[in-house]
Amino acid sequence: MKRLIIIITGMVICAAAGYWWFNTTPRFALWKIATSIKQENWEGFNAYVDVNRLTQNAATDMVGMASKSMDKSEASSIVTKGLKALVSIKIKRALNDGLESWVRGEYTEKDHAKKGILSALLAAPTGSKGTDKPDNSPDTLGLESISRDKNHATAVICINNGQRLTLEMIKTGSSWKVIRLANLKDLLKDSSEKNSK
Repeated sequence: MKRLIIIITGMVICAAAGYWWFNTTPRFALWKIATSIKQENWEGFNAYVDVNRLTQNAATDMVGMASKSMDKSEASSIVTKGLKALVSIKIKRALNDGLESWVRGEYTEKDHAKKGILSALLAAPTGSKGTDKPDNSPDTLGLESISRDKNHATAVICINNGQRLTLEMIKTGSSWKVIRLANLKDLLKDSSEKNSK
């Protein structure tokens, strides 16, 4: 009887340690993000996505891509910097508002039809209220790989019929947060090619 109690106690301790460890992994953060999306829980989503940093990085990356085509003369550099800052603020705000609307289930077919950055990344809404997210639900969200070191991780997730998101994550305390969409340029290029057909 003592032996059985020791074995059961050991199993409970191992299970608790395994659960605690899993809660500190990037995979757990991604699972919580997917669950938050399915439950339309913006606060839960924010717990594992640094939305401010994610949208700022996306806006900076988008402005950087656009500015490569601008004139590089010294006279225009001040104007270019000013325009970059203004455009970056507008893009960041639009991304933040659109992402929140999508997670909360308020992203409509009309929003998707605008063909902005979010329509390139997110599933078109379906159903009577336009709130279903069939291609991005936790049931179909496919984690392809995670590579990590001590405080940084990169996850590749397959969504929307084979489209891949490469997410950069950082460790904050004992949890992980998404901070950047690393393959934004490729996603925008693919979206542009699809829309031009």
